[in-house]
Amino acid sequence: MVACDIRKKVDIFLGDSCLECNFVTHFYPTHVFCHGAHSQLKHNLYFRSLSMLASHYIREEFMITGLDHLGIVAPDLSTASDVLLGQFGFDYDVERTALPDGNVFAPENTSIWFVKVGTGATRIEILVPRDDISGIARFLSKNGPGLHHIGYSSTSVPDDMKKLVETGLDFIDFGTPTDELTAAFFHPKTAAGILHEIVPDRGLHG
Repeated sequence: MVACDIRKKVDIFLGDSCLECNFVTHFYPTHVFCHGAHSQLKHNLYFRSLSMLASHYIREEFMITGLDHLGIVAPDLSTASDVLLGQFGFDYDVERTALPDGNVFAPENTSIWFVKVGTGATRIEILVPRDDISGIARFLSKNGPGLHHIGYSSTSVPDDMKKLVETGLDFIDFGTPTDELTAAFFHPKTAAGILHEIVPDRGLHG
């Protein structure tokens, strides 16, 4: 028998207690602590089941509506456009992109172009650094051209940002006031090695 004092960061319904030791858990917005005593294995199995409930509960709370785009980084526009437009036959999203020079993402001094993928709502975002010192430029220098991030659509970027931070994701703060956020990035080190972004929903998912 071991002390049941492992802290698991999960979000569960109020009123539950540890099924093994019947010790009532302590509840916080996104944590549950059990301090009873029972076998380590059974404790872990119990909290694994709680985590499954938690993931369902958290999904119900989020306002993420779909996959908005996949971000790819390239040293110049032609490197990506030759493949996406020339070989795959895709087109630019002219409603979302200021052609021909693209949009500018000022926090990272990067030019971006959105490409439509068939008739679906998901886009491919081409990112081309405008200098060699930004985070995106350093990513390109280290990894070469390729996938940079996954972008999701959200009905409320500020609210979903706060909820995701509560689950343990590390928000990358560019200095924009929370209530003015139109995009929120989460560090790969807390998200399975992948950079994640949420952006405003464009009303194209369902």
